[in-house]
Amino acid sequence: MRVHVIKKINHDLRCMVLMSLVLSGCAGLQRGDWPQGLTGIPAQHEIASVPFFAQEEYQCGPAALAMVLAWSGLAVEPAELTEKVYTASLKGSLQPAMIAGARRSGRLAYVISGTESLIREIAAGHPVIVLQNLGLSWIPVWHYAVAIGYDTPADELILHSGTAARKRTPLRLFENTWARAEDWGLLVLNPGELPATAVEGKFVEAVLGLEKAKQ
Repeated sequence: MRVHVIKKINHDLRCMVLMSLVLSGCAGLQRGDWPQGLTGIPAQHEIASVPFFAQEEYQCGPAALAMVLAWSGLAVEPAELTEKVYTASLKGSLQPAMIAGARRSGRLAYVISGTESLIREIAAGHPVIVLQNLGLSWIPVWHYAVAIGYDTPADELILHSGTAARKRTPLRLFENTWARAEDWGLLVLNPGELPATAVEGKFVEAVLGLEKAKQ
């Protein structure tokens, strides 16, 4: 009897989690509030030159980094990056490891946050690695994707995510999952290339980080 009770509790917990996710997803389907400061950019834009690598289980970090490195001109596969950025004991990739992996590949790593910065970078032709929490704050499901486009009339963001290339996601739903990961985004650029939303102090820090990685 006790076994059946435990099974029922576990089943009920899973159902509660699933219902919470569904409800949060439904909330995200409201028409999004695009940042008021978004002027001077096209209403729609997609960076078609970003290659897609399907993300194997727990390997979203290496896959996401490989996509932006390949876009920047490097010939690289996700498997080549696993040792650099993947932590087996955590079954995932930490943000500092993603930054270090970009720098060790000879690329500038620049952290951004916020929807306006994200959209402006995409409009400038820069794909952005985004960290999402697809679960809940108390049951996190961490996931890296690559934001490659946006469509303001449709209120959608376009992602290379998981096993889906060019996945269209409602903006508000994306913002919910991104906010649960503190709006963390990563640009991976060629040395000398300037982020569209560069802040002087942060940019200098990013350049120094790249130079240190070369030593």
